[in-house]
Amino acid sequence: MKGAIAVGHKVLQDHAFVFCQMFMGWRMGDDLETLATLSDGQLCINVLEGSCHHSEAGCIQTRIAREIQAWFIDRLAKHKIQIEEIRTATLTVTMKNTISSKRKRGITFDWTCDGTITTVDREYKAHLAEPHTWLPMP
Repeated sequence: MKGAIAVGHKVLQDHAFVFCQMFMGWRMGDDLETLATLSDGQLCINVLEGSCHHSEAGCIQTRIAREIQAWFIDRLAKHKIQIEEIRTATLTVTMKNTISSKRKRGITFDWTCDGTITTVDREYKAHLAEPHTWLPMP
């Protein structure tokens, strides 16, 4: 039986890091306007469910949560890992939004992402932090 252990720990470790990378830039255009309206806090994405929860606003609809979910399910299938072998798969994003004082048009998102995947016998963690500037269209 080829499962999470047989595939190797490196694959799931890489997947936890890709969660962070996807949030930092992959197809975020549709969600930036929504994220700009949120107060500073934490976003918790349940990757297995494709759901997103903000610490102050509660449940919010985001495209990125569903994108990460679809990607992860596809990768599990490609590596022949049964989804039942995954206990949890989450992405936690600590966010701080700063409106530019010079132009007053742009918003700088200061994001710190922590991706986690847990199986029966192991936890895989990844961390990525960087600012991201968004200029809304007039």
